Amino acid sequence: MKNAILSYATNIKPVEFSRLAVSIRRFMPADAVDVVVFTNVTAPEMLDLAARLNIRLIPATSIWAQVQSSKFLRILFRLLFEAIEWSDRLLAPDPKRRDVHDVLTAIWTHPITARHFTYIQFLEQNPGYDIVMLSDARDVVFQADAFQGLERGVVHAFLQDESLTYGKHNVDTDWYRGIYGAEALAGVLDKPIACAGTIFGDVDSLLLLERAIYREIVRLKRGVVDQAVFNKLINDPAPPFKTRLHRNLQSNVLTFGEVAAEKFQVTADSVYVHGHLPAVLHQFDRVPAVNEMVDRSLA
Repeated sequence: MKNAILSYATNIKPVEFSRLAVSIRRFMPADAVDVVVFTNVTAPEMLDLAARLNIRLIPATSIWAQVQSSKFLRILFRLLFEAIEWSDRLLAPDPKRRDVHDVLTAIWTHPITARHFTYIQFLEQNPGYDIVMLSDARDVVFQADAFQGLERGVVHAFLQDESLTYGKHNVDTDWYRGIYGAEALAGVLDKPIACAGTIFGDVDSLLLLERAIYREIVRLKRGVVDQAVFNKLINDPAPPFKTRLHRNLQSNVLTFGEVAAEKFQVTADSVYVHGHLPAVLHQFDRVPAVNEMVDRSLA
């Protein structure tokens, strides 16, 4: 069975796509790993590179930017949501109304959350993969085969730097409090924070995760940040899926974030952590030396 990498990348620049695509194919050939990128970009150089590297591009359907830029459209969508929600209170349950509500949420929500609706559809239609990676696009590159040593039957979640925990002053704490409130935040104080930009798992496990995220997004509707939802689910006492947490600097994904520079070593074409070569570099653009290395080695 093949593995797969799925990435949702609206408005990605061709150079950003090139870094991702070229780094994948250096270490993971098309006969072993399918790569599927959901995007609204049709730049000729990007289409040509995707064809040469056997990477599948699928149109991404999102009208978030258009709606947010128009006061009239924002009001219209809110009225549509209110009408559907009132009908649920006043009328008998109707699956058709629920389907319309879900689709409206999927196409209106920010792309960072809209991707989960897309992943569900794709995985339901393409269940024959071994392990699948759900990946960010702009700030991810590969240094090796990312699928080595990952067992089936669990969602593989990768933690950020150990200094980033809930309750401290950071954006993740703000997101969690903003969505779920101070009381819910108190329940995860001092917990480490997993990143929603690099998730691995077999298809069944990922579908359990993605459907749970989907239900939360639809329930919350607006102002949702998927990383807060992801962490809420993996910290639930009885989540609908099994999770394996991987510590940063000790796994095949290196998420730079707040990692101190002395904890990794940058060479002419790679990044090492005490002699270990992480397969995935995430948020590499936050570290100038690493960003320069990536641009130079993937030029």
